[in-house]
Amino acid sequence: PLRSRRPQANLGERADGESEEVTWFLAEAGGRIQGAWNATLLRQFFGHACPRVREAALRSSARCGLPELPAFCRAATSRVNPAALEAIRFLGIVGSHDDLSLLQRATSNPVASTAAVDGLGRLGLPTSVPVLLELLELPELADYAAAAIERITGQQVPRGAPPEPPPGLSEDELDLWEPKPPVDLPRARDWWKANADRFDPKKRWQAGLCVSDDALGPVFDDLPLSIRYDVYLRQRVLVPGTPDWELETWTRKQKNPGG
Repeated sequence: PLRSRRPQANLGERADGESEEVTWFLAEAGGRIQGAWNATLLRQFFGHACPRVREAALRSSARCGLPELPAFCRAATSRVNPAALEAIRFLGIVGSHDDLSLLQRATSNPVASTAAVDGLGRLGLPTSVPVLLELLELPELADYAAAAIERITGQQVPRGAPPEPPPGLSEDELDLWEPKPPVDLPRARDWWKANADRFDPKKRWQAGLCVSDDALGPVFDDLPLSIRYDVYLRQRVLVPGTPDWELETWTRKQKNPGG
């Protein structure tokens, strides 16, 4: 009997000799071709100078359920390589409770601090909120920490009055003046103290919704699209049998891309 032939892709042979744009396409395609992606290709594409290529390599690894991906991201977070910040952020997608301390330590490293804070938001553990509240005191990390808290809790961090414009600005400069109100740290702490009990510390939360019990169930459609994509990629790499969806296409085709 004739056997069906799967498409073959020599991704590794082409990656080094192609343009940045083509390399990105190859990295994106790798996770969508059955049997084409592996840990060797992850390392090869992640070594590319372009951040977009590195991000695509991580996404493809998740889409095809590469079992080495979580350990790869943990190793990158431990080493704090400036060229591996995408993997630190991605650890928030594929990591576990055991990775919380690893990401928290990385927030104290100037090279990785913003990526680690983003990773904490993606990880979605309520036990990281007290650490993020402390980071609100650091001007260089305050906005990142506020975004991570909002990503976990679904609640915007309280802010104070916007600052006055500096003296001497012209009318045109004043028109472009868009001051960001400073974080109101006492109110943020009071809010968390009053609401922390709403969030089970043993579960993951995104936008104030629990994504541990039935991540792709009814709660999935209530998540913002960008967060939905991260939740989906986590399921693809960690939960065998997760359906093959295409969340980057038209809404009507996302859960049935071939229909």
